[in-house]
Amino acid sequence: MLDQQVSRPLPPTEDSPVRFFYFSQMNLAIKIEGLLSKDVLTLDLKHILNQMHLQFQEDPENCLEQSMNTAFYWVTGVNTLGREIYLVLPPNYSSVKVEQEKNKILKTYFQKLFM
Repeated sequence: MLDQQVSRPLPPTEDSPVRFFYFSQMNLAIKIEGLLSKDVLTLDLKHILNQMHLQFQEDPENCLEQSMNTAFYWVTGVNTLGREIYLVLPPNYSSVKVEQEKNKILKTYFQKLFM
């Protein structure tokens, strides 16, 4: 079903290790960058994304941002007005680098929604 809703994924960028998943409850819009490979979108990552999504759903007023670091990647989720974005970053990034990349991605792709 997800692949039916994604009409045109962004072209992959070879030099960027940053990957994201965007979802809007308002219009069921989905935007995916760099996560369509089975090597990236693993069962573990799907589980983490689902957990973060459920936390956003359970407390949308107070749960606006979440981060999780595993041995394989950093996952950062941002929620605002029913719009969620999940960034998947390399595990060797520091928390400062994760914050910088998050701000850069939000400004580049989602400036009007998240800033």
